[in-house]
Amino acid sequence: MKTTFAKIKEKPHLIKTLSLTVILFVTFFSLFSIRWVFNLKTHYSVSQFHPKKHKLIDEDHAVKDQFELIDSSPHILLLTLSKSQNGPKTDKKNDKSRDFSNHENWTSKKNLRALTALTEELSQLKNVDQVISLANVESAITDETSFSVGRLLDIAKNEKNNDWVFKEPLITPTLISHTGRETAIYITPKDLPIQHHKELMIQMKKSAQKAIPQAQVSVGGPAAMRTQITSLLTRETEQFFIFSMLVAILILVCVFKGFSAVGLSITILFCANTLALAFMSVMGISFTVLSTTVPILVTITCTAITTHTLVHLGDSPEV
Repeated sequence: MKTTFAKIKEKPHLIKTLSLTVILFVTFFSLFSIRWVFNLKTHYSVSQFHPKKHKLIDEDHAVKDQFELIDSSPHILLLTLSKSQNGPKTDKKNDKSRDFSNHENWTSKKNLRALTALTEELSQLKNVDQVISLANVESAITDETSFSVGRLLDIAKNEKNNDWVFKEPLITPTLISHTGRETAIYITPKDLPIQHHKELMIQMKKSAQKAIPQAQVSVGGPAAMRTQITSLLTRETEQFFIFSMLVAILILVCVFKGFSAVGLSITILFCANTLALAFMSVMGISFTVLSTTVPILVTITCTAITTHTLVHLGDSPEV
């Protein structure tokens, strides 16, 4: 072993050339790998903390397969009519919002027509797979002389209130509240990245506010919650990564006198994180709740190894 090191020391120019070649290759390969970093997918879910095998989880999968239930989580668009709609009628000639102010709840034909238009508009969004609302759900109504089946707008007999809707257990309170002032629209998105989920939420809210300006609009549901949690985790990860980089640079500045060692360390950190994230993207490994710590671990590890190596080189009398 000593003989090998002695032969290497006899060829300093070869060592410098080899080292420079390795540094340039890693640097250029890291720059070339940046494009794969932007293709890194994110997937945050509570199911990532579930055990791989469990009786309840197996039964859940079996029920979904048997009844062909959709596994994707929907966005829930909640529309709430103001309490003023339960008040006295206004003058139709002077009131431009009379289409909604003269009806007490969402079961009126005017409100159902507005919901139908909104449901059709939401269904046309490119990232939407399915939309279920009070306007397109089918039901049945019977009386002494007739039996009607179809959408609520088609079978509703009264212009204002159709209170029989509140007796349907599949409709109330899933699609409409017991008071009739709140209705929910379930929008099932396609398999999308988080950024597209954000754009879809904005589009849904704008469409609802434009179609029914008299209603208060809010977005919720499992998909919306996951999107918000993902945004929070991404922001926290970025902040922690920036903070760890600043601390690493501060440590290097305190340890070394010149800025050459600091610049070399920052380059190594950049290359290491870029190659790690690019490798995850190429291998199809998603950015999960657990894997968000990869950049932090890479930064800490590279900082420790780089500092140890540079200090050792600085103590060597031949360097």
